[in-house]
Amino acid sequence: MKKNVFIFLIFPVFCFLGKALISAEEDVLAPFSTITRGSFRSVLIPKYDIRLSSQSEGVVPTYDKQEGDKVNPGDVILSLDSRLEEAELGRAEAVLKAAEAEKIRAQKDFKRVESLFRENIASDKQFNEVVFLQAQAESHYLEAVEAVEMARIRLDQRYVRSPIAGIFFKKSKEIGESVGRYEVVARVVDVSSLEMVLFLGPDYFGKFSPDDSVTVELLDGPGRGKTVIASVDSVDSLIDPASGTFRVKLKLESSATVTSGIAARLLPDSVSKRGN
Repeated sequence: MKKNVFIFLIFPVFCFLGKALISAEEDVLAPFSTITRGSFRSVLIPKYDIRLSSQSEGVVPTYDKQEGDKVNPGDVILSLDSRLEEAELGRAEAVLKAAEAEKIRAQKDFKRVESLFRENIASDKQFNEVVFLQAQAESHYLEAVEAVEMARIRLDQRYVRSPIAGIFFKKSKEIGESVGRYEVVARVVDVSSLEMVLFLGPDYFGKFSPDDSVTVELLDGPGRGKTVIASVDSVDSLIDPASGTFRVKLKLESSATVTSGIAARLLPDSVSKRGN
């Protein structure tokens, strides 16, 4: 009898706790069901934005280009003091000349002794000796060639060059400051075209393809409120499970109103499929 009374009294308590747990779980999950993952807004960035590093350490004596200057691939932006490397290159080139002369002399001696050896005038010992000396001279010459190449590489590492055509945007070091190896010293950008990188939610997965055309609204800058046409450059092939989004890269032509650094918004229903 007492056992039945206990069960009768405790049963409503379990029912109440069960409803409370279900309600709490719904409260926790509800916000996630209403979250819109991803965003149609982003900032326009240059096609290339490269931070150049020095391959050598040293002190900045001067910049060969000024901020804002146009640069071409291979243009020197920064030169470190290279007097030591230039001296090493000169020494290596002098050694190469000597090795080349030694090689030519060894070749002549070999031909002379070889002719005498065939006429049974030179001995086996003499012939073997010139064979050895010719091989040794060839080895010295190849070593000298490699030494010159290494000296040229070390000298070239004293220069920081632009890998692209663009604009020398900003320097990271002032004249007189020290530079560590692989430390960033300059920034070069190519703003001939711009990129807009978006992370969109799964509802839009599969709706964009490379070369599709879309409309983008400019949110600030001189063209605020205007719309421009952009093309889809690339689309992620899967959704990132960590964020629940996928990446879309848009490409825009640069102009007086479409410039790097301004905010913009994709109009998601403006997709025009390629070929249409």
